[in-house]
Amino acid sequence: MNKQSKGEQGPSPESLEDQKYLALRAAMAEEERVMREIDEVFANTTIITSQKGAEKIVLERLAPQMDGAMKESKQAFDDWVRAIQEAHEKEQG
Repeated sequence: MNKQSKGEQGPSPESLEDQKYLALRAAMAEEERVMREIDEVFANTTIITSQKGAEKIVLERLAPQMDGAMKESKQAFDDWVRAIQEAHEKEQG
């Protein structure tokens, strides 16, 4: 991450890119956390009746969490790419 020079205000383009990248990594980590939780639910399923219970847990609790995590991850990715593009355009122009 780049340091700002004295008197410069706001984040430098590189630090803005870094911030957006860290937000993306955090969003992706949330997706991974939810996937681990889904894996645990199904790993603890041993009979047909608990399979139905596992599916209910996933559909009612974990699927909405995953949907939210994926939307956040997509937005974080778009923000990060936009920050990179803007920094590139500033360098070019």
